[in-house]
Amino acid sequence: IMNERRKIPLAQVIAFAASVPSTTSGSLNRSIPLNPNSITLSQFGFYLSENADRIFLDGTIGVQAAIINPTVTFRIFDENNRLVFSTTEQFQLSIGQVQTVSFRAIDSARPAGFRVYTLTASSTDLLPILTGATVTGPLNFSALALKN
Repeated sequence: IMNERRKIPLAQVIAFAASVPSTTSGSLNRSIPLNPNSITLSQFGFYLSENADRIFLDGTIGVQAAIINPTVTFRIFDENNRLVFSTTEQFQLSIGQVQTVSFRAIDSARPAGFRVYTLTASSTDLLPILTGATVTGPLNFSALALKN
């Protein structure tokens, strides 16, 4: 498919998958463990009938502070436990406050076959009693696979 004005090839959507454990704040209560332990927040699988040039991954997570400023590392792994994406967020929160974080990642050049993505979280704080965190929602995680 071509954009007739600029002759730019448009990408074709070849697959979409999502996991939506929660759409609202306050609907979950999942404590985030101290690194090196982690919690699986969301996971899904889907079949690619052909090679994907790019898979866009999108996550949105609501986090509540135990007392002050938790630091949380979010990671995305594929079906081979390969790290696809990692980000560390320090939340500027005090007792009971909730903040929602969103992130996007791209996994490139994936072959046809069954694909699985897993979203995890772990706390990197040294004083988890003060700076611990809980996932309270919303929580959603999705993938959009494209071919040029």
